[in-house]
Amino acid sequence: MTTIDRLEANGIPVTAMAGGGVVETKTVVHDVDQFRSLLDQGLGQQGRQAHYEALFSGIQPAATGRAAAAAGDDGAALSQRIAAHVIGNANLSGEDRAAIAPAFPLTAHVTAAPGPLTVNSRYDLSTPDGSVRIAAFTDVILEQGGYFVCEATPLTFTCQTLTRTGNSGGSAADFNILGKTGATPPTPPAPAAAGAPGECSSAGIAGPGGGPGTPGAAGTPEPPARRAAPARRACRRPSPSSRRSPPASSPSTRNPVPAGKAATAAKAGPASRAATVATASPVAAPETPADPVATAERAAPAARPATAATAATASTRPATS
Repeated sequence: MTTIDRLEANGIPVTAMAGGGVVETKTVVHDVDQFRSLLDQGLGQQGRQAHYEALFSGIQPAATGRAAAAAGDDGAALSQRIAAHVIGNANLSGEDRAAIAPAFPLTAHVTAAPGPLTVNSRYDLSTPDGSVRIAAFTDVILEQGGYFVCEATPLTFTCQTLTRTGNSGGSAADFNILGKTGATPPTPPAPAAAGAPGECSSAGIAGPGGGPGTPGAAGTPEPPARRAAPARRACRRPSPSSRRSPPASSPSTRNPVPAGKAATAAKAGPASRAATVATASPVAAPETPADPVATAERAAPAARPATAATAATASTRPATS
């Protein structure tokens, strides 16, 4: 029995309605057994089991919440047990039938074609409300640019032959099972204007006072003081007045000088001696401190012959009146 025959057995006159074209109709499913009959592919027990394993192998629904509470002795969730019964060979317990009874009746969309179906563009098998789609065809020909799309819809698709010529004309595959496109989110409102700057109403509250400081570090000893250098006495040049005058020559030991010439010598003597003494005294100060009196005494003998010579020279000059 083909899928077309199975549909007609469930009251859908595919051949009479088609007229050589495609039938688009709806049917109401009243219980789980009718649902199993509509999805029957005409396979034997081994074929049904292979078909079930090909569809659900590697898929393990999370058994959490209510699904965990409805898990059977084998640990499978209720949805798994229903799929194993409708598509495979598993039987449903009375508890499982009672659990799924509120899901019925449900509406199924049927698309069927007793003759060849040629597809050369996008062919949409989606339902507007997400209900089940049963597609049953005999011969399907996919030409250049043709492909099937099913979005957010439980689908069962059968055909006897499938022929592909060309490609989909883009990135689409021959069969594209997709999710539902989400609604466009609303435009967010415009951001609020920036608020006014805040104002400070007080200068703040004073904090606690400072505490005592930590002890200072230990002092270091002072280095020993250096001895002061002995002060040097300033060396002063003896003044002409501080020099000792040479002893007066006794008339008895010196050449007698006439009275007139003696007066002239007396007048010229002090100035000449002063000039002689000033010339004979040392200009640079000695390196070591010296007594001014002793210095004058040492310089005096050298000055005295000069004074005597000056006096002798002055005594030979004619006296002036």
